[in-house]
Amino acid sequence: MIQVRKTVIFSLVITILIIGACGCMNLNNSQINTNEQENSQTEIIVQDNSGNDNAEIDIVSTLSIDDRMMDYINSRYDDNFTYYERKSGIHSETQRNILVKSEKYPDVYINVLYAKDDGGEIFNDNYLYFVYKDQTVSFLHGVLANVFNHDFKLFYGSEPPVGVNTLPANATFDEYISSDASWLRFTAVLAPGYEIGEENIISEKLRDAFAAHSMIIVNATLHFCDEADTYDALTNETLESFQFSYNGPILRILEAGTDDENFAWR
Repeated sequence: MIQVRKTVIFSLVITILIIGACGCMNLNNSQINTNEQENSQTEIIVQDNSGNDNAEIDIVSTLSIDDRMMDYINSRYDDNFTYYERKSGIHSETQRNILVKSEKYPDVYINVLYAKDDGGEIFNDNYLYFVYKDQTVSFLHGVLANVFNHDFKLFYGSEPPVGVNTLPANATFDEYISSDASWLRFTAVLAPGYEIGEENIISEKLRDAFAAHSMIIVNATLHFCDEADTYDALTNETLESFQFSYNGPILRILEAGTDDENFAWR
């Protein structure tokens, strides 16, 4: 009798262990399947909680923000872009800035911006700055030449905008040059022999010329050089040294406007 009881108890223990092991295996398999499903997802469904049975279901991509920024820039322009790196600064789920390389403009880094607020998501870039850079320099030189009617050197701003482009991808040059996307920043140095005359007359001529083309000047500086050797030696590399030692009249145009208060002599 004792032997029979031992046999029965032993059988029950074995049965319980087998059931427990199967349960663990099923649980592990369930977890593995769940993880595989999560890793293989490309989209998630966000249900509308408004109580409206007819409300549409939003599809939200689970691609990383950086990947979505790349999708944005590649789909916007007729060019091929590759990811370079994140630009230094604030990077979060609501704000990001990356640098990309362009097949058409391989020597520059293009900024792509991402921002998110209650109004939704915004993607932006400064690609048109590089598309129209050479044309902008040529156009700006022509405008200034008509104002001065005298030799001068033009140094166009080397730093492009981070990304303030509100124009369509196929914007024309005329649309670009009259928008804040053009980011007009330059320094002009007039050659020796220029009669300065009335400073206010120069300001008025420049203001009228910019206004005629709806140009938005972000930051501009005008110098008058009175030494031929210094003028001839002026390059992008020597400009800063020249400006540091310069003690003549300077016209500064600031704050992206064409009002009198934005044309100030220093």
